[in-house]
Amino acid sequence: MKEITSTYSELRVFSEKVMSFVRNGTLQNDITLSSRIAADCTIGGDDIDLFLYDFSKKFSVDFSNFEFEEHFYPEGEGFQFFPISLFSTMVDLGFQLLILPFRESGLNTLINSYRVDVLKDKIFGKGRKDLMVKDLVASAILGEFQLKENIKFIMSK
Repeated sequence: MKEITSTYSELRVFSEKVMSFVRNGTLQNDITLSSRIAADCTIGGDDIDLFLYDFSKKFSVDFSNFEFEEHFYPEGEGFQFFPISLFSTMVDLGFQLLILPFRESGLNTLINSYRVDVLKDKIFGKGRKDLMVKDLVASAILGEFQLKENIKFIMSK
């Protein structure tokens, strides 16, 4: 476990900058440190490559030790998922039309939880490890990709 000494204000500034980057890159407004990049921010496949590339440039983060397949499904991972994708899209569209009047009530988050990635995990049991905003914050502070669970922050004055 790596230890990072930081002040509360430095940590807060980094967190706000990263959350702002994620908001701008995903057009999602309800971003928190616990937001999952694929499931909550609804990006994956080739889009995640571009997102992480832009993130690495903006925050000078080395992603050479990042294992893409541990966190995301590749774009178009096999034709076997086409029926799942089609079904998921149809269900999502139906739900979106039904909840249109209730968009501000939080039901939109419920709908996003039924993404293709989640269905793939349930059906095929591959289980990807969620990449979260807090992992990006930790990586931005450290300057290299690292999951938050592998970092201990020591608060200084």
